[in-house]
Amino acid sequence: MKGYFVPIFTPFNRDGSIDEAAMRQNISYLIGEGIDGITMTGSFGEFPLLSSAERIRLYELAVDEVQGRTTVFAGTAHAQTEETIQLSQAAERAGVDGVMLIAPYYLLPSERDLREHFCAVAKSVKLPVKIYNNPQRTGVNMQPKFLAELSDLDNVVTIKQSSKSFFEVIELIRLTQDRSDFHVTNGQEMWAFPALLMGAQACYGISPLLLGRECIKMYACATRGDVQQGRAIQLRISIIRNALARCSATPAACVRELVNMRGLAGGYPRAPIAELSEDDKTILREAGAQAKIQPVSQSAAV
Repeated sequence: MKGYFVPIFTPFNRDGSIDEAAMRQNISYLIGEGIDGITMTGSFGEFPLLSSAERIRLYELAVDEVQGRTTVFAGTAHAQTEETIQLSQAAERAGVDGVMLIAPYYLLPSERDLREHFCAVAKSVKLPVKIYNNPQRTGVNMQPKFLAELSDLDNVVTIKQSSKSFFEVIELIRLTQDRSDFHVTNGQEMWAFPALLMGAQACYGISPLLLGRECIKMYACATRGDVQQGRAIQLRISIIRNALARCSATPAACVRELVNMRGLAGGYPRAPIAELSEDDKTILREAGAQAKIQPVSQSAAV
């Protein structure tokens, strides 16, 4: 459960159906680049656009494509606890390696609500559980002290901290640093390298779809203390993340466009998400050039 993980976006055909061949192609590419794990139907997977049946199908597809070559987490988030349990149990039957849970969105639950929700879901499966603090999407920022308490749940192996505050990442690391059965996963890719240097043992980001094995190299730099090379790769990642923030389109739609530009299978958006404007495409093209993102055929030869 440690290393560099990619939240896989969901590629769609022009008619809105899921492009399963494209999904397999992207998973295969990432495995070839040495990625440590993937998450299906998370935030970048645009899970609110998917039915429960589609999400379960994607769990099955990922397990079938991976064939044990990398770790597969299933994003099983739902606003209802019972639906989250059913998705988590379906993911377990599909053969994934773990499930990822976020706070029930839109409802603004209290800490008591959240504790009972996570406890119920964690008890419903035997899989490792990753709790994901994503306040930008859920409306609830779980504080480090509370997250540290949740880390005591039996099968919670890591918490993905995606707070907009770097201090909150560091504080969670501090509060849990003596735990041998738990680690912090950094969820904000713009400071992945600093978080790894400070003690996070996993990180999440979409950049491996664009920079490939360079991201894996950055993780290795952090583990061996090679600050100069790791910093250089982080700065390239920061160019990409800054471009996503400047675009008016959703981050997942922007990643899809960048992947298409690279020659991988980005596919099309599903309504209500629209295709990118020319202004957003220009921002992404310029960022791609500045970050030295290469077409897949060229990067594979490096």
